[in-house]
Amino acid sequence: MCAKRSQPTNWASLLQQELNKNARTPPGTGWLTRDELKATWKVGFHKLYTVLNKLIAQNKVEKFEGFVYTNGKSCTRTWYRIK
Repeated sequence: MCAKRSQPTNWASLLQQELNKNARTPPGTGWLTRDELKATWKVGFHKLYTVLNKLIAQNKVEKFEGFVYTNGKSCTRTWYRIK
């Protein structure tokens, strides 16, 4: 039989916190992911990328490529911020 711990800890959330310290996320506020923009603008992915590429070319949108950890795995993410 296993001995009881005096203070139970949630090791999964502690691991996620440690991994997130190493994540590369955009600085500042106002950054949105592709899925958040899609839900906000209520358009499909093709239209979303068409508009985003046009706005990036016109220097009206900033793009940041980074990564976060999800379920212990590194996942690339792209954030966008309207200037």
